Amino acid sequence: MRALLGGAFLKYGIDISNNLLKNKIYKELRFANYSVVNCSNIIGCSIGDELFRKVTLANQTKIDFYLSINECDEIENNEIMLFLGYDNKTLNFFESFSKNIKNTCCDNLKIRDVKNFYLFKNIKATTVIFKISRNISCEALEKLSNSIINTLLSLS
Repeated sequence: MRALLGGAFLKYGIDISNNLLKNKIYKELRFANYSVVNCSNIIGCSIGDELFRKVTLANQTKIDFYLSINECDEIENNEIMLFLGYDNKTLNFFESFSKNIKNTCCDNLKIRDVKNFYLFKNIKATTVIFKISRNISCEALEKLSNSIINTLLSLS
């Protein structure tokens, strides 16, 4: 069954740098009959151009929820950095995700408020950005992907 957001079916936009994570989340959402717009393969001539293209695609396709997951060298293996705004839909995502990720090897969750990030200011949809370690273990990646998928499927 599809989740509802404000009385309409959810359409997800995903921008995920890790191919295993991207493929698993994409397949699970599609299997559950959600519309998914893949923004992961957009490349610009600069970081600004790339972000502009992602925002444009997200807004033109009228997604309801934008999920970005980026790998970083600065993040420790068991740490998850979560950037989110403080609207009700984002807080619902955070509450559900916190429950799903609890007691896994990835439960070191750090939250950042990002009202001034370009994606948050310009995408007309609920936006959540994860930063994870580039060296995350396969086990941790599996648990993280399951937690994200369960959270996305529970949104209503």
